[in-house]
Parts: sequence; structure tokens; C-alpha cells
Amino acid sequence: MKKTLLLSTILTTAIVAQSFEYPALYKDPTVLSRGGADVAVGGGAASLFSNPAGLSYMKKNDYEVNLLKTTLGVGANSFDFASDLSDATDIEGSDEEKSIAINNVIKEYIGEPVHLSVNNFSSVAYNQGNYAIGGGIAIGSNINYTTHQGFASSGAIEVNADTYVLGIIGISLDYLSQEMFDHDRLKLAGAMKFGKRTNVKHNFTTREIVENSEDFDKFVEDEYLKDGTAFGFDLGAIYEMGEFAGDTKLNPKVGFSILNIGDLDFGEAGKIPMTVNLGASISPEFDYLSNWIFALDYSDVLQNNEDEDFIKRLKIGASTALVNGKNTTITLNTGLYQGNLTAGLDFDLPVFSLGLSTYGEEVGAASGQLTDRRYLLTLALGW
Repeated sequence: MKKTLLLSTILTTAIVAQSFEYPALYKDPTVLSRGGADVAVGGGAASLFSNPAGLSYMKKNDYEVNLLKTTLGVGANSFDFASDLSDATDIEGSDEEKSIAINNVIKEYIGEPVHLSVNNFSSVAYNQGNYAIGGGIAIGSNINYTTHQGFASSGAIEVNADTYVLGIIGISLDYLSQEMFDHDRLKLAGAMKFGKRTNVKHNFTTREIVENSEDFDKFVEDEYLKDGTAFGFDLGAIYEMGEFAGDTKLNPKVGFSILNIGDLDFGEAGKIPMTVNLGASISPEFDYLSNWIFALDYSDVLQNNEDEDFIKRLKIGASTALVNGKNTTITLNTGLYQGNLTAGLDFDLPVFSLGLSTYGEEVGAASGQLTDRRYLLTLALGW
């Protein structure tokens, strides 16, 4: 009776909703806080998820080791929804009164996205000078759901949840540039990845929830839990444009990458579509602060994702080191990601790093239609 009361007020009018969030497994928090722009930037193992040629822009003859680089992400509505739901369940009164209070919370958040994610990327990378190599293992869970009004096929709760394990390795080198052009300004790279994904993607109707309430977890596992494995390849290139720019100390670069060639297809668990991506960046030298980066990306040029929105594919970012000491670096990142403001601070200390960042994920079909503001906390051991 209590569960029936809890669900009864959802059965008003039907609203058909669909999430248009671009499918992805791991997203690097530093890159996100810089507007997601990284195709022509690079500088570490995270480049493997945007352009493997970025491995070449690590410090030469140096290693990068990240152990337990873990990121916790929550959507803006997640805090408020959890708090309001907790308040509703703690009110004094009968079960019926508590159910009505919980119903009111669900109604208040109808149509609002709720997000929770936990991701870890442990990696090792090395730049010898003529070549750079990096690899790692990404493990995580990304959970998104939205409550809806309706008893129709749109369902009451739209769920899209992933768990995954992904191994990735890549190499970047300037061999062709040296052989053909007698310089090292062109970096060419490739990467391969192998992973397993488990996915639940379904609009659960109130009928399904009520009829299977006694053992709902088993019902979901039997009916809607899908899994699969996938193997994929990436290609990338970065070219340093300094010669054509008149050596203005802007250090301009352009980048190109093809990720998930032929799609990263996990079978019943869905796929991550192939994307062709373009990027440009400059790293000017100023008399104040250091490590300046300004970058611009346009992703998914062939529009393999479901929508055709230009702004959702545009990424603009900037970063600079507020503190650049021998043992401590504090970097400020900001930008525009899918038309939404991003920001972040990275604190790099010996053997330990901390990152705080925020970005807006567009889950609507066009920028500004339905934005999910998300907040990330990243902790890592590494050097």
C-alpha cells in the first residue's frame, strides 16, 4: 500500500523524454574544467582519451605515474534531491503522510537530471623525446536518471547506468616528420583499447516498479542488465605551426584525432560512436604567471552522435599556473563546454594531487535545452 501511494501521484500526464548526453566512459576532470578542449594540447596520459599524439607534450625524458586517480562526480540536483528526500522520510507522522511527502519531492524534481559517478584512471606514461608511450586502466560507474510524469511508455524513471573496465595504450612519435621534413613538428600517434561494459538503459514504468517491488534488483538484472566487450583503435596527429606563424612565441598547434574507429561496440551494452575531432591551441609566454594555454576544439565533425547541434560540439578552454614552484603547482582552468561555463583548480604536490572542478553536461538535443551542472572532486597518488 505504501509503495502504491508513493507512486500514485506520478500518474498524471505523460511526458516523453530522452537523454541526448554524448556517450562516453571516462572523462578527464582537468580537461573538462578546461572546457573539454584537448585535441591540440596534450601533456599526459589523459591525452589518450582525446588525441594520443598529446603524449609527446609531456616533459622529455620524464615519467608520469598516476596511482588511484579517483574522481567523484555529482550533479547539482543530486544534493538537493537527496536532502529533500531525506527530509521527507524523516517527518513525523503515519506511513501515508510520509508517502505523500515523498511523492511531493518526486513531483518537484520531475524532468530534472540526477547524476552520480565514480571513476578511476591509473596510468603510466614516458616521453623519450623521439617517441612517447602511455597506458592505463580506467574503471568506473556513471549513473544518470530522470523522474517523469506518466503511466505510458515514457515511464516514471528514465535510467542510464554504466559500469566499465577499460584498458588503453598508445604511442606518439615524430619519425615520419624527421624522415620526410627533417624536423620534429609533426607528431603522429595511435592507440588501442579493450574493455568490458555493463549497462542498464530503460524507462521504468510504475507498473514495473510496483509488480516487482519485492525483488526489484533481480528483476532489473534479469530483464534489462546488458553486458559486452569491445576492442577499438584511435589515431591522432598534432602539428606545431610556429614556422608559419612567424615564431611569435605563441607556440601555435593544430590537432586532429579519430577516436573509436568503426565505433567501440559493446554489443547489447551499447556503443561509443566514432568521432572525428579538430583542435587548435596556443601557449603564449607572458611576463605574469606561466604555463598559459588557450585551446579550441570541435568534436564529432561527422555528427555520429544523435543530434546536430553546433554548440554542443564546440569546446573552448584556457588555463594558467597560479603557482609554479619546484614542489607545488596550482593550476586554474576555465572554459566553455557545450555552451556551459567550466572551472577548476588543480593542486599538484609531491606524490599527491587534488582537483576541484565543475562543468555543465548538456542532456538536451541542443545547447541550453536541459543542462546538468556537475561537480567533481579528484584525488590521486602519483608523480
